[in-house]
Amino acid sequence: MSFCNGSFVIIGDPGTAGSTDSSLPFYRYDSAADQWIKEPDLPYAADGFDIAQSNGKLYVMFGFAHDASLSEEEMILSEVWRFDGEKWEQTYDDLKYVGRIEHSNDMLYHSDAITSVKNGLIFFNASVDGGNLFLYNTETEKIEPLYYTICDSLCDGLNQNNSCVVTRDGIYFIYYSTEPNRYYKSWNLCLIPADSGVYESPYEDEPAVILGDVDGDGEVTIIDATAIQRHLASLPVTAFNQTSADADGDGEVTILDATAIQRHLADLPANENIGKPV
Repeated sequence: MSFCNGSFVIIGDPGTAGSTDSSLPFYRYDSAADQWIKEPDLPYAADGFDIAQSNGKLYVMFGFAHDASLSEEEMILSEVWRFDGEKWEQTYDDLKYVGRIEHSNDMLYHSDAITSVKNGLIFFNASVDGGNLFLYNTETEKIEPLYYTICDSLCDGLNQNNSCVVTRDGIYFIYYSTEPNRYYKSWNLCLIPADSGVYESPYEDEPAVILGDVDGDGEVTIIDATAIQRHLASLPVTAFNQTSADADGDGEVTILDATAIQRHLADLPANENIGKPV
């Protein structure tokens, strides 16, 4: 299950009902109608794949086939599919030999550590020299090895029990390392800072709140003083920021704040912080 454009989505059908040898059923939850809506089937018969959203579109990555006649490597299905709201389209057909991704020992079929950023999908996977960061760029539809090592040894990157989440601070990864014999060793937490330069944060910088800019247009004008007067008279205003309206800084919004803005505009003595971020 995943979340895309305000709706829960689910791909696959427990008990294989509706599944075929070449596709999987796809449903979207309509919260207003309180029901699941059938969407076009995903033309990709796989298991263990990842689902993620990027720029309003749904992506399916990785996966493996259930076919005992195939070798371990042949079972790996390394495609990428994109759903644009109406139809599915294959955007990548072979991730196995991209960059430094390690695809032996079932490594490529699934990566829990996948998260959406502004320019695509970040995922963590075992590489030829450890556990590394990769970007599926949804603008170019290509894999970009970011050469940011999460863990130093291939053993650390082998197990799929890893996850990640993006925050304003950066991307947090949690994974556990193993000994060469694959026995559990320890959990590890790693932060890729938002200013690291290896990805584009999905969080836009919040506009600064300017003292005296009551209507939020980025400037302190007589309209802001008028907005305070109208607010105090219980008249409608287009926009009103309580923090910006406290122009004299006394913790309350009163007529004195409108006067402070007027004095500031007339270059008369007033709160020197008017016009500055707060």
